Amino acid sequence: MKEKVQEFLEAKKAEEERKFEEDKKKTLIELGLYEKVYSPEDKWSEEFNTYEWDVNASEAKYYKKVPLEITGEEYEEVRKYAKKENRESIKEYMTGETNVIAKILTVIAWVVFIAGFIAGIAIGTVEIERGIYYTYTDTEFSFAIAFTYWCISLISGMMFLGFAEIIKLLDAIKKK
Repeated sequence: MKEKVQEFLEAKKAEEERKFEEDKKKTLIELGLYEKVYSPEDKWSEEFNTYEWDVNASEAKYYKKVPLEITGEEYEEVRKYAKKENRESIKEYMTGETNVIAKILTVIAWVVFIAGFIAGIAIGTVEIERGIYYTYTDTEFSFAIAFTYWCISLISGMMFLGFAEIIKLLDAIKKK
């Protein structure tokens, strides 16, 4: 094999191994499979950038997260189960298999949207008396009044949808 080809392949293999190790460290830390190594000076630094509160000493203890040393086979198995767990939580979120409060808030939001739209049309339709000597009633649609009701219902409905979304996300985090 030519020397340049050999160098190229070795560089690519080294880069692939480095990426694998970085991915391994990141995944293990995200899954909570790490040990805490505390700062010797009990001070924040780039290396020791995470802290926990020590109740007994009433101070923060800074530490870094060091992933557990595992083999490649163990890591692949951990990754397989982590992906399965992540897929299940995404599936629950997408299919709406969330808690009842989030569903109720979503229904309330849609009721507010629909009721606000109908109320805007109903209240926006106003009767105006016309004429000087002979008065008669004329019906007109006031876009300004209807638009006010539509905006209020849009904002209120979006607030309910926002709260429902927050509850869904918190529920997904809790189930992880």
